[in-house]
Amino acid sequence: MRTNLNGTFAEERHESTIETITIQFGDTGALPTYLGHGGAFFDETIIPRIRALAADRLFIVTDETVARLHATRLDAFRSLESAHVIHVPSGEAAKTFEVLGHVAEEVLRNGGTKQSVIIGFGGGCVINVAGLVAGLLYRGIRVVYVPTTFLAQHDVVPSRKTAINFCNRKNSFGIYHLATAVFIDSDFLTSLPASEFLSGLGELTKNGLILGGAPWQNITRFLAAYARDPSIARDPAWLLGLVRSGIEAKCGLLRLDATEVKEA
Repeated sequence: MRTNLNGTFAEERHESTIETITIQFGDTGALPTYLGHGGAFFDETIIPRIRALAADRLFIVTDETVARLHATRLDAFRSLESAHVIHVPSGEAAKTFEVLGHVAEEVLRNGGTKQSVIIGFGGGCVINVAGLVAGLLYRGIRVVYVPTTFLAQHDVVPSRKTAINFCNRKNSFGIYHLATAVFIDSDFLTSLPASEFLSGLGELTKNGLILGGAPWQNITRFLAAYARDPSIARDPAWLLGLVRSGIEAKCGLLRLDATEVKEA
């Protein structure tokens, strides 16, 4: 019987859990972030809250990899009234002007207005494209993030930054745009390739080394447990604890520096 970073038993992972963290970006605004896994978290937490936004149109931006791996969840988004799915390339290939224009054109061609909502459903690259389109259309419409990778969940979505690549420079064309909500389901992480999990773990470890304190203690606990039992990398309860730790570590900086340049 294992325990996760909260000290609760991993065998309870079949039950639906939900937590809320409010990320405060200085005096510029706050981002409600819902964390959970298991059971009905997606159907009874994510879907109802998106429906409650009362958007006239919903535009789900995702890539083919996510669409294939999480077809059931994508179908749930499709079932919402006035929903339209927009596919973009996987990875860094999505962060181009061509793709940005394609997404914006799809939104406008399918009736997008100031009352519409864009949903970024995927990893960090999908999140960046969705956020940038939302920030530019009509000088800013609502965007919701449903991140599916470890790095996106703990490092990309706790931010107002959104950008694409330009002139062979990474993230060189972008803006600050605050999302309406973030929904983090650690069940998504159980299907990640080992390379993606380790990439996210590396970034989390780096942040823990820099910040110290509770974030570093949580990471070292996980690393010690992982050395004994690598299967915990597929345990959504452990993974949720890691994501929470990463977000909470960034919260202290974001309260002081909403643009993430002064304290970094």
